[in-house]
Order: sequence, then C-alpha cells, then structure tokens
Amino acid sequence: MNKLALAVAFALGASTAAFAQQSQRIPPPDPSPGASQAQPDVPRGNRVPVQPAPRQPETTFEAADKNGDGAISRAEASTVPGLDFSTADRDKNASIDKHEFQVAMAEGPPRG
Repeated sequence: MNKLALAVAFALGASTAAFAQQSQRIPPPDPSPGASQAQPDVPRGNRVPVQPAPRQPETTFEAADKNGDGAISRAEASTVPGLDFSTADRDKNASIDKHEFQVAMAEGPPRG
C-alpha cells in the first residue's frame, strides 16, 4: 500500500510540474496585417523609441528673407518647406526674425 501511495504521489507531482512549465510558455505573437516587421528579433517591451533628429535648415534665413529687410513675412515664409509661420512667430509681431527662424528650424515641423 505504501508503494502505491508513493507512486501516486510521485506521478501527481510530476504531472503538476509538467503542467506548470507548459502554462508558463508564451506563444509567439500572431503577426497581423499591417503590423511592422522592422525588428522581428526585438521583443515589443524592449523597443527604444526613436526621436526624430532635428531638421537641418534647407533654407537659410538670408535666402528666405527675399526683400532683405531682416525679417521674414508670412508670404516669404510660405516658400520655406516645413516652416509654420504661426508657430515660428513667437512674439506675434507678424514677422519672423533670425532668432525665431533658427529656433523654428531646429525644432522641426509641429507635432500633434
């Protein structure tokens, strides 16, 4: 009787351990259509967000200031790719000076 009880206890313990190991397995993610496959070897939780690099000025202040008055008007700003006049004109005086232009170009396009 003792041998039978010992065998049952052993079998029960072994099956419980096998079941516990099996339930801890995490199935691989099911790729859904449109999901990014850019980094298949990197688990989702360990991805590092990538910040966009500051935009390099494609246009200089001097080139944008078509009439050479030392300020960029709304019309002149419309020729500069990615420059948002309303955001760049920080002092709201209806023109962008060289400092405002440099700040706007370093920050890049508006996010939102």
